[in-house]
Amino acid sequence: MCLAVGGLTLGLAVSCTSSSSRSNSATTAAATTSNTTTSSTSSNAAPLRTNTAQVVERVGEGWLELKQGRKVVHVKGGPRERGYQYGYLLADEIEGVFKALENYVSAAGAGLPGSVIHLLSPAGAYLYKPFFSAAEIEELEAIVDGMRAKHPSTPLDLDDLLFINALIDVGGTVDFSVFKCSSLAVWGSLSEQGKLFQTRCIDLTTGTGLENHAVVVYVKPEGGVPYVNPGWAGMIGCPSGLNAHGIGIGQVWAFSDDRQLGRPWILATMELLATGDDVGDAVRIFLNDQRTYGSNFVFTDRGDTRGGQPRGIAVESTSRDLVVFRDDDPREDLALYNGQPYGIRIKDAVFRGDCALDPHIRSRQTASNGPNGDPRTASAYRNRYKGQADGIQAYATAGIKIGAAECIEITKNVAMPSHSLQCCVYANSDLELWVADAKIDAQGNLTPAFQGTYEHHSLDYFTPTLKIVPDHTQPALGSTLNLAFPITTLGSERQLEVRVRLETSTGTHDLGVVGLTLPKADRVTPTLSVTIPAGASTGNATLVADLHEAYTTDLVDCAELQLTLTP
Repeated sequence: MCLAVGGLTLGLAVSCTSSSSRSNSATTAAATTSNTTTSSTSSNAAPLRTNTAQVVERVGEGWLELKQGRKVVHVKGGPRERGYQYGYLLADEIEGVFKALENYVSAAGAGLPGSVIHLLSPAGAYLYKPFFSAAEIEELEAIVDGMRAKHPSTPLDLDDLLFINALIDVGGTVDFSVFKCSSLAVWGSLSEQGKLFQTRCIDLTTGTGLENHAVVVYVKPEGGVPYVNPGWAGMIGCPSGLNAHGIGIGQVWAFSDDRQLGRPWILATMELLATGDDVGDAVRIFLNDQRTYGSNFVFTDRGDTRGGQPRGIAVESTSRDLVVFRDDDPREDLALYNGQPYGIRIKDAVFRGDCALDPHIRSRQTASNGPNGDPRTASAYRNRYKGQADGIQAYATAGIKIGAAECIEITKNVAMPSHSLQCCVYANSDLELWVADAKIDAQGNLTPAFQGTYEHHSLDYFTPTLKIVPDHTQPALGSTLNLAFPITTLGSERQLEVRVRLETSTGTHDLGVVGLTLPKADRVTPTLSVTIPAGASTGNATLVADLHEAYTTDLVDCAELQLTLTP
């Protein structure tokens, strides 16, 4: 086994946010307001921001928004809670993805008929299920339960969800030649204000119908780190993504003869986003995993563990080997063809196409004319690896600091025109991202991702996480219930409001509102004493706390608590 880590520290602490118990009952999306307000906002707080998305459906602590026609889903809690919310809110889209897979397999599978998906699904599930953790299986089972609650006749089962989440590795293990990607990261001397920016282009098969089931999912795992997963319905793993510590993901298929069955890498990146606080966690997770096939990765973080100093690394991996490169890494000079170097070193930047720079990994590559051909003559090297380097150096030569707009332009230049399924740009330091997905219109016309709209999404906006802590859970009608609301964020300073209501079998009662200023990357615990309505029905009830941007109806987070009301 080959391992080079380059001085990175692997053991790192995980910073956590909190969530609470939740209900599986679906509710309407109507905003709740109250005349009872306790304000703790400050005059010099950050300006209000208004989210343009529209909440259209809620279940438990999850909700579905429509933003410029795209479905944006928020899930929160443990695996069971998150899965149920996900399945309930995205049932139609998940069924649509599985139908689109027939076209995907037909297009990518070397002449295989699309109907083979009905054989591949149970077979793929059987092969890869041993590599899913118990928590991941629990979440997928809950997705099926949520789908069945929405559509009792849904034909999908656990095997189908396992297959969807293993599909990328199924294709990678058999070396589908249509898999092409790229990623870069810049910071420090190259970027606006020295901040971290990253790209991630997914170049796969297009025109299958998968394009119409792209979703953006905000995830708040219980005891973990909030993250955003721009992907496709049913795929809880993260082919792209950004977490609240600014960890960003880029991946490139870098096919090699060194491959085996193992853990789908999108599950490893999901673990990284849900638990990690810097790039050392990426090395630790992938080093300990049973990896499947050749992939190059670009991992980044904004520097929360290093006083705000960003860092990016490139990781080249196969089933047996893993090598880590830092920016301007002298070991890239070892990448030679007939004695001529083909590695490109740039300070404050890392980037990869599919060609490996580590000589040992390159010796078993099939990608980029590997292992014995000249990688520089491969289109993957010219267009994606060198293309990214040329883009970075052109801006540097022109004296232009690279930001999100410049990263978007680079993705437009390096994305593969006939394969451009998704292009992402992360502003890791600020927890913002832009996502462009390929689309098929009603007439069947395909717009590749790089020619589409780069839609803005804000992890910073949704990072605040709310919990309810009552002084007791069996209040009597007409009594006082004292509530505390621990709220944490890894994002910007915010002016927020907690709006509280009580849901019983006979109606909904507004209980009060508390306003607050949430400092940057901090925690506050506002309190509120509420009176349980004397006219409420006794028995089971749900206390709902919605966290809103102050003075708006924009939902940022929510929490639920089960109560038993007594006479």
